[in-house]
Order: sequence, then C-alpha cells, then structure tokens
Amino acid sequence: MKLEFVQESDQILGSTLYYTKQDGILISGSINIDKDKAYDIFMKLSQGIPLRITEVLETKTYQKPFQEE
Repeated sequence: MKLEFVQESDQILGSTLYYTKQDGILISGSINIDKDKAYDIFMKLSQGIPLRITEVLETKTYQKPFQEE
C-alpha cells in the first residue's frame, strides 16, 4: 500500500487543497484546506488508523424478472 500526501494548487482561484492518496486513488474525507489538519489525517492513515469505520448492516440482491418478447 502506498500513501501520498498531496498538495493541489488552483491557479485560477488561488487556493490550495491538501489530501491523501492511497495507491493513486484519493481517500474520501482526507481533503482539507488546512495543511496541518490534512497532514494529521495522512499520519493517522499511515499508522493504520482508519479515517472512518463502515459496517454493512444488510445486503439484498434484486434480480430483474425475466420478460419474454
């Protein structure tokens, strides 16, 4: 697993965002305009601390009824 701390500057708006990528994919919830807060998230993720815990409570599978033409 590869984690990257990224700085992205918007040249038009003049703003900067910071976030974490895991294996090249943006981690949802890691975006922040405050570099220190974003880096804190990056450090926690790099230590194996999850950003959030998600639990699937129920799963249902729907099958479309067969229709003859």
